[in-house]
Parts: sequence; structure tokens; C-alpha cells
Amino acid sequence: MAGLRFDNMPIIPGRRWLLVISAVVVATGLAAWLRYGLVEPQAVALACVDEESARCRIRALTIAAFQRQGLSWIGLLLVGTSVAARALGGPRWGLALVTFGALFGSAGAMLYGPEPGVAAALSAAWLASVWDARAAAGRHAQAADKSSKVASPIP
Repeated sequence: MAGLRFDNMPIIPGRRWLLVISAVVVATGLAAWLRYGLVEPQAVALACVDEESARCRIRALTIAAFQRQGLSWIGLLLVGTSVAARALGGPRWGLALVTFGALFGSAGAMLYGPEPGVAAALSAAWLASVWDARAAAGRHAQAADKSSKVASPIP
């Protein structure tokens, strides 16, 4: 790969990166709604003391999920597993794992687990951008090979 050049490649985010960033945005929005709409308001907490509604069950599950920064650590574990899956030859597996890792990491970061959650979301975005750059470099190299074969006359 030492011979690949990135001068003429367009600087446009690839599909992998856009997928991961979309997952981060959606998960952060949902987690913010859970945090600021169900967990933190005192009125909801007081209403859920004696009530067993679906809203109170979701609130209890949300609180249980972030007590030990569980979502953030799951996200970081998934991103790490995606690197191993990618190394073992499963590019689709790797992308799915890194996307879910970003999803769990960003939700965990919003729900009181900032250190591992941010690490998971940022490393997932970085991995996706690296994979996009490698795929673009491969396409660029293939196009260059095809154009050099067409342009050079064979005696």
C-alpha cells in the first residue's frame, strides 16, 4: 500500500462513516430524551414511586442500564470486537459491530457514562472513516490500473 496516493481523491465522507454518524446522532437524541424526559424530572420520579406504568418501567430500565456505565462499556466492547472481526475477514460483520458499538457508546455517554461511551463513539467513527479511505484507495488503484492498461499499447 506504500504506492497508493491520495492526492486526487475527493474528500467526501463514505457510506460507512455516514452510517456510524447517523447511529450516533439517533442514539444520542433518544438517550437525551430518556435522560431529560424520564430520568431527571422530579415530577416523573415522584409519580413513579407508587405507579407501575410503562413509562415508569422504561425509567427503571434506563436507570438500571446506566448505573454501572453498562451501555458505554458494551459499546466499547462491540467496537473492539469489530476490529477483531474485520481482521478475521468479515467486513460486513465489522461494520455492523462498529455501528452498534457507536450506538451503545453514544447513548451511554449521554446516560452518565461519558468516558467509555465517548471512546466507543469516537473510535467507531474513526474506524469507519479509515475503512472508507481504504475502500476508496482500493477503487482508485483499480481505476488507475485499468486506465494504464488501456493507455499502454501491447506489441
